[in-house]
Amino acid sequence: MPVITAVLLQIDRLKASSRAVLLVAATNHPDRIDSAMIRPGRIDRTIHMVIPEGAELAGIIRQYAPTELTDTEIASVVEIVGRATGAQVVNWIETARRLAKHAGLLTFGFSHLLAAVSPPDHRTPEQIRDIAVHEAAHAVVAHAFGFDVERVSIIGAGRIGGLTSVETERLTRRQDFEAHITVALAGRAGDELFGGGADAGAEADLRIATRLATVMRATVGLAGSLTHHDPDLLAQKLLVDRGFAADVEADLGKARNTARSILQDRHDLHAAIVDALTRSRVLDRHCLERIVKKWKGKKRSEKVPAYVTHTP
Repeated sequence: MPVITAVLLQIDRLKASSRAVLLVAATNHPDRIDSAMIRPGRIDRTIHMVIPEGAELAGIIRQYAPTELTDTEIASVVEIVGRATGAQVVNWIETARRLAKHAGLLTFGFSHLLAAVSPPDHRTPEQIRDIAVHEAAHAVVAHAFGFDVERVSIIGAGRIGGLTSVETERLTRRQDFEAHITVALAGRAGDELFGGGADAGAEADLRIATRLATVMRATVGLAGSLTHHDPDLLAQKLLVDRGFAADVEADLGKARNTARSILQDRHDLHAAIVDALTRSRVLDRHCLERIVKKWKGKKRSEKVPAYVTHTP
C-alpha cells in the first residue's frame, strides 16, 4: 500500500474513533505535500515556522548570552550564520562555554562563539576553491532566473561542503520545474567548466534534480502524460521503465546544458563571487547584491541575456 494512502487511512480511522487526539505533522517541504493530506477534516490547519534570522536571531543569541557579547559581536555572528534555530544557538553557546573552560576562562567571549559557529577549516586551498566554484555556480544560475539568493556559504558542516540558499515559490508550471532543475544542476556544471571536473559531492544536487524531473513528468502531469504516479514510487519507476528513465535523463541533460550556457555567459560574475567566497566564506543577500551591481555596471554596454526555459 502506498505510504500516503496508508497515512490517510490512519487519519480517517482516528477521526472516526471520536477520540480527543491532536494530530500534528511537520515538514521541511510544504510544496511537496499531497493535496489529499491537507483537505478539510484531515491536516487542514497550517502554521509556518520560519527559521529566525536578522534581529530575531540576534535576540535569541542575546537571550542565551546576556552579558558575554556586545551588540556588534552578535551582529557579526548573525551575518556569518544567516539564520539558525534556537536549538542551534544553544549548541553554539554550550560549545563556546566548553572552549572557554578548556582555556581556563570563567566565561566565553566572541572568539569562542565564532569558533563554535565557524570552526577552523582544515581543507586545502584547492578544495576550498572547488567548493566556492560549485556554490557560486548555483548562485549565478539562480540569479539568471530571477530567484532571490539569500545566502552562499562554503563553511563545512559534516559531509556538506557548502550551501546556497535560494528563496523559491510553489512550483506550478513546467518552466518552474525546469528552472529549479537547472539551478540544482548548476553546481555540477560549474565543476565541469571552472573546477576540477565532475565531483561525487554533487550527489544531493542530483537527487533533487532527479526528483523534480520525475515529479514533473509522472506526478503533476506537466510533461506529456496525465497519469498520476505516487512520488514515493518514482525511484522504482526509473528502474523498470526505460522510456521514462530516458525522458528524465533528457530533462536533466537539457538543464545541465542550460546551466553551462548561463555560466559561460556570466563567467566574470561567477569569478567575482568565487573570489569573495574564498575570502569571506559566507556571502549574504546584501553582499551578493553589491557584487551583482558592480558586475552589471561593467556590463552596461553589453546585452546581458535573460534566461527563461522554453518547452516547444
